[in-house]
Amino acid sequence: MAMSRILKIATLPVLGLGLVLGYQSVSGKSEKKSSRVSSTPAYVTVASYNVENWGKTGRVIKKKKVMAMKPMDEQEAVAGILKKINPDVLGLMEILRDPKDENIKSVRKTLKEAGLDYPYMATVVGDDERIQNLLLSRLPIASTKALNDDAFSLNVRQQIEGKWRVGKITRRVERGFIDAVIKVNPSYQLEIMVAHLKSKRPVHEFNDPRTHEFGEDVIRRNEALILRSHMMDRYKENPEVNLLVMGDFNDIPTSASSRTVLGNSYDSVLTHQLPLKDYLGDQWTHFYSDEKAYHVIDYMFASEGLMTEFVPEKSYVYREKSGDPANLAWASASDHRPLVATFLATNMTLNPTNTQKMAKSLN
Repeated sequence: MAMSRILKIATLPVLGLGLVLGYQSVSGKSEKKSSRVSSTPAYVTVASYNVENWGKTGRVIKKKKVMAMKPMDEQEAVAGILKKINPDVLGLMEILRDPKDENIKSVRKTLKEAGLDYPYMATVVGDDERIQNLLLSRLPIASTKALNDDAFSLNVRQQIEGKWRVGKITRRVERGFIDAVIKVNPSYQLEIMVAHLKSKRPVHEFNDPRTHEFGEDVIRRNEALILRSHMMDRYKENPEVNLLVMGDFNDIPTSASSRTVLGNSYDSVLTHQLPLKDYLGDQWTHFYSDEKAYHVIDYMFASEGLMTEFVPEKSYVYREKSGDPANLAWASASDHRPLVATFLATNMTLNPTNTQKMAKSLN
């Protein structure tokens, strides 16, 4: 990409599947300790993946629109792809909400049957009554925050008694943000924020004639501003924090929302978009079938402190290899491709000049 800096948690033990509502530390024991948790990992691998409507929703099956669960072959493909990646920590978008968390249970069960056991989890809900984000980890989660109370004000155009009038409305971030601190080993912690910004679906009543922005872009930019403020709070508390912000941001790298999350080149602590691509060199993360178009709309952003531990040769956008079975094809599971980043699980000396040079060399 052309940018010099390519665009810069809520926890429960396995027995508790309720929603995370505030800041808390993890207590209790998981069902089973894996050998990877009890050892001291040299690296930690993180994946971010929009799994496209995991749960029961309207689908077209045999040319008929019905309410149905995500097809079993797609579920198995998600599990197969993630098994191949084998991440230590996994952020998932588009888990359909259910009063009893049945879809959270379903995805964890499917992954466990595929050999991926994640005894620690975090989730958050916002104003979106349909979908939520989920963070799964085989490493202990030390603490979490559910960032779902932030609100912003918008101008709204409404037709009242045949006349168009402009009023004000307050909205919260639709899906909230997960903020979790992962205890990778006794001397290394990784903080992860998981985001899924407003979709591209039009919201005409919020169109801004002054800036010529569409309503959905206005909402997305305001959500990005709130996310950026949480990032800046962490930078102020600890300029060397190992912070990874990841998810589906629903817009291209040059958009106002993406540039907002990235920040400015004169910020006291810089943020870097991880330069991820597949083995063919392609960077796209999402395929929009209606337009037959490929876009980069999913990202991983790293703080300066974390960038010093980034391992580019072990980081990528997923693409199946020639000869892989059909259920490992990215398109068999979702309209998004997983992002994968690996970090050295050791705090390296922060040198901002060297970090910026590395970021530019990887661009």
